[in-house]
Amino acid sequence: MENQMRFCKRCGKELPAYAHFCPDCGLTLHDDGGKDRSHKPWLIAVIVGAAIALAAVAVYVIYDNNVRQRALAQEKARQDSIAAVLAAEQARQDSIATIERARQDSILRAQREEARLRENPVYLSCWGNIGSSRCAGLVVNGITGYNKREESRGSGR
Repeated sequence: MENQMRFCKRCGKELPAYAHFCPDCGLTLHDDGGKDRSHKPWLIAVIVGAAIALAAVAVYVIYDNNVRQRALAQEKARQDSIAAVLAAEQARQDSIATIERARQDSILRAQREEARLRENPVYLSCWGNIGSSRCAGLVVNGITGYNKREESRGSGR
């Protein structure tokens, strides 16, 4: 091997023929005719680091989006459940109110009918004597409802 001198392409320092890198600047040399084929490891590290960071951001965005969608779906399901419970409670209260109104109306009708019947002199004279022949005509004279039940109960039919 001949001892010829080479020069560093980066810093210009003189290099011995057997050198694989420049002792001053660290440039890697190859035996391919003096061409500089040094790789810049810091550039590769930056590119790999950026790719990893980009991948991490993408994973976080996708995960965060899924978490938010699940949270929104759970909140909507919770609100729908609350709305269903409130609707059922309102329907229950409406039913109770309807039943109470019907009960009050029934009581009021019965009280009015009883008051109307008590004002009838024939009814008053037959109070307790529903089975007598004189009181058997109550239905014929237009007294209905309560008297029919009393008449059928009193006559044994």
